[in-house]
Amino acid sequence: DVYKRQQRQVFYTRRQSILEGRGLDNHIWEMIDEVIEENCLKMLNDDYPYLCIAEWSRQTMGVELDIHKIRGYDFSDLERIIRDHARNNADQEITITLGEYMSDDMPPEEWDIRGLSKWAMSKFSVNVSQNQLRKMTPDEVQDQLIEAAGALIEKADLTRLTAFLDNDFSRRSLCEWMNQKFTLAVTPEEMAALNPVQTRDYLLERARAAYRRREIEYPVDFILNMALRRDRAGSGFAAKEVAEWARRKYHADLTIEKVQQLSFDQIRDKLVQLSESYNDGQLDAEIDHALRTHAGNRQPLVDWANERFNLKLTPDELDVDNAREIIAHRGRQFLRDELTQLERYVLLQIYDSSWKDHLYAMDQLKGSVGLRGFAEKDPKLEYKREGYRMFQEMLSGIREKVTDMIFKAR
Repeated sequence: DVYKRQQRQVFYTRRQSILEGRGLDNHIWEMIDEVIEENCLKMLNDDYPYLCIAEWSRQTMGVELDIHKIRGYDFSDLERIIRDHARNNADQEITITLGEYMSDDMPPEEWDIRGLSKWAMSKFSVNVSQNQLRKMTPDEVQDQLIEAAGALIEKADLTRLTAFLDNDFSRRSLCEWMNQKFTLAVTPEEMAALNPVQTRDYLLERARAAYRRREIEYPVDFILNMALRRDRAGSGFAAKEVAEWARRKYHADLTIEKVQQLSFDQIRDKLVQLSESYNDGQLDAEIDHALRTHAGNRQPLVDWANERFNLKLTPDELDVDNAREIIAHRGRQFLRDELTQLERYVLLQIYDSSWKDHLYAMDQLKGSVGLRGFAEKDPKLEYKREGYRMFQEMLSGIREKVTDMIFKAR
């Protein structure tokens, strides 16, 4: 259908740019920004503690709460509301379920007393023997179960609610999320004096700094691990591979002998220092020197750039106005090439699996929206509205998964 084709066009346009490796780093930066923006808006919202209370109550006590009706309540009010709701739910469940075991439409000898005994024990810890149940009326059983359910609900520990009501709960939750996702060590105290906008900006800068650090360290970790993996016999091939890689990447004066004399940590530190220097200005200095050396001579400059950064530039792609910008961009991509390959792999894996799941969900949706016609709703409009929501959820899920993996994948 037309709507699915539109989604497919958006998806495959993005996927093609990933395959071609166009702007992968910018793609990752955008995802980092968007996922932090989304979670700051959610967690720093005044309603966030009450959303957490509602979710915790649903999972722990089976109670559905309307946050608009509990906003601003203290612990004692919330405790009373949750216990009252839980008791009402239990009363209704007991009334309905008891009818399945001791139906008025069936003679007492056909009641499922055994099943009732097991259910009462598993649900409310009521140890009632089958012989006892046979001597009781449905009303007596109901009263006993309601009393037992009430006792369990009264004993339930609801002190977890106090954590949600703590003044620092939202910022603490945001810090825990940031630290888990981006392997940081942000504390609530760092953001105590910041408003929500300043908090967002601060966390964006911390995450960006962490990823910039990954751009520096990942290529080094990649070559060391790959070289050692291919040279487990200790023949010296790893030292040769590392030395050649460092000369090619950073023009480092490293011989095989020098590499062999250093411990793993020492060679890693040295390579990371080289990577830092090139990311902090050495690359720009090298390009500026080449531009001065080959001023007015595009072909030699192109030859130098192609040789230095493993490119396939032509003189027509460079002119006086864009030469430095193009070469500097390609040079930065050369420095982070190993991370770019990881980004491409992660993005493709997550995009493709998410798209398959989305297509399946869309087919399921198409089969179900027809039923909404009975509720006097336009099935086509419902399909479009729900499909748009699902597509946006897919993109949001991709951002969450990519930003989860890209900081930790090896």
